[in-house]
Amino acid sequence: MPASNKVFSVGYLAKSLTNNLRVIQHAWHFGFGLSLVFTVVKLSVVVACFTP
Repeated sequence: MPASNKVFSVGYLAKSLTNNLRVIQHAWHFGFGLSLVFTVVKLSVVVACFTP
């Protein structure tokens, strides 16, 4: 696949995702909450690894 098509596909995917999220009001809350959950889980795994 030529590089231009690959860039177009990624751009199209991002635009499609953005358009789909516009349907949900305040969709950024979902993304923010999801990233917060993953951050807490990663932190708890790190703490568990260093706990004797």
